[in-house]
Amino acid sequence: MGFWKNVEERRIYLGLTRKDLAQRAGIKYAVIGAGLERDSVPAANTALRIANALHIPLENLLGDDFNQSLYESGNSDVAKNLAELQKYRNVYEDLEKLTNETKKSLTEMIHKLANEAEELQKKLTAPPLLPEPPEW
Repeated sequence: MGFWKNVEERRIYLGLTRKDLAQRAGIKYAVIGAGLERDSVPAANTALRIANALHIPLENLLGDDFNQSLYESGNSDVAKNLAELQKYRNVYEDLEKLTNETKKSLTEMIHKLANEAEELQKKLTAPPLLPEPPEW
């Protein structure tokens, strides 16, 4: 079953209108109609917003058929990225509650820490420097 069909089933189960879903997800109402018409998977952040609005894990909306088809069609990177996105869903939800200024500050701090960790990792895994051989 496709993403949008799963969304529709869940939306109806929860007793929501498409307009309610759009408001909860913070997306335009037209996105839902266009998605249903095209039966395509939306951008990852939109899909995650919809999943959050429906109180359901993203992978439930995507379904196993979707993930399998990504691997079979050679798009395993997309499937891996979606799995990574789902892994950090709680962090994303927490960040969405913050002001834009706070998000920007936290993002800068994370990038700085990641760069420092990468440099430290390089130093720790670098081969030891051997002394210069003596000249005879």
